[in-house]
Amino acid sequence: MAKEVQRVKLSWWERLYIPTFLNGFKVTLGHFFSFKKSKVYEEKNKDNKFKTTLNYPEELWTVPEGF
Repeated sequence: MAKEVQRVKLSWWERLYIPTFLNGFKVTLGHFFSFKKSKVYEEKNKDNKFKTTLNYPEELWTVPEGF
Protein backbone atom coordinates (compact mmCIF):
# COMPACT_ATOMS: atom_id res chain seq x y z
CA MET A 1 0.00 0.00 0.00
CA ALA A 2 1.70 3.18 -1.20
CA LYS A 3 1.20 6.58 0.36
CA GLU A 4 0.76 9.55 -1.93
CA VAL A 5 2.98 12.52 -1.21
CA GLN A 6 2.06 15.97 -2.45
CA ARG A 7 4.96 17.78 -4.06
CA VAL A 8 5.61 21.39 -3.22
CA LYS A 9 5.68 23.65 -6.24
CA LEU A 10 9.10 25.35 -6.38
CA SER A 11 9.50 28.91 -7.56
CA TRP A 12 11.79 29.65 -10.49
CA TRP A 13 14.49 30.88 -8.08
CA GLU A 14 14.39 27.65 -6.07
CA ARG A 15 14.52 25.54 -9.22
CA LEU A 16 17.87 27.12 -10.12
CA TYR A 17 19.41 25.58 -6.96
CA ILE A 18 21.47 28.76 -6.46
CA PRO A 19 20.27 29.31 -2.86
CA THR A 20 21.12 25.72 -1.96
CA PHE A 21 24.54 25.99 -3.58
CA LEU A 22 25.30 29.25 -1.75
CA ASN A 23 24.22 27.79 1.60
CA GLY A 24 26.50 24.78 1.08
CA PHE A 25 29.39 27.02 0.07
CA LYS A 26 28.84 29.15 3.18
CA VAL A 27 29.03 26.06 5.39
CA THR A 28 32.18 24.85 3.63
CA LEU A 29 33.92 28.21 4.05
CA GLY A 30 32.88 28.30 7.69
CA HIS A 31 34.50 24.91 8.31
CA PHE A 32 37.65 25.94 6.43
CA PHE A 33 38.20 29.14 8.35
CA SER A 34 37.33 27.60 11.72
CA PHE A 35 40.03 24.95 11.12
CA LYS A 36 42.59 27.61 10.25
CA LYS A 37 41.87 29.37 13.57
CA SER A 38 41.89 26.19 15.69
CA LYS A 39 44.63 25.16 18.10
CA VAL A 40 45.08 21.82 16.32
CA TYR A 41 46.18 23.59 13.15
CA GLU A 42 48.67 25.72 15.07
CA GLU A 43 50.18 22.72 16.89
CA LYS A 44 50.62 20.73 13.70
CA ASN A 45 52.30 23.61 11.89
CA LYS A 46 54.66 25.08 14.50
CA ASP A 47 57.78 24.62 12.38
CA ASN A 48 56.26 25.29 8.96
CA LYS A 49 52.98 27.20 8.69
CA PHE A 50 52.33 26.17 5.09
CA LYS A 51 52.91 22.43 5.49
CA THR A 52 49.74 20.54 4.64
CA THR A 53 50.91 16.99 3.90
CA LEU A 54 52.97 14.35 5.64
CA ASN A 55 55.50 12.27 3.68
CA TYR A 56 54.60 9.05 5.46
CA PRO A 57 57.60 6.74 5.29
CA GLU A 58 60.12 9.51 5.93
CA GLU A 59 58.07 11.57 8.41
CA LEU A 60 56.06 10.10 11.24
CA TRP A 61 53.10 11.70 12.97
CA THR A 62 53.96 12.93 16.46
CA VAL A 63 51.56 11.27 18.87
CA PRO A 64 50.44 13.41 21.84
CA GLU A 65 51.34 12.16 25.32
CA GLY A 66 47.69 11.54 26.21
CA PHE A 67 47.42 8.61 23.80
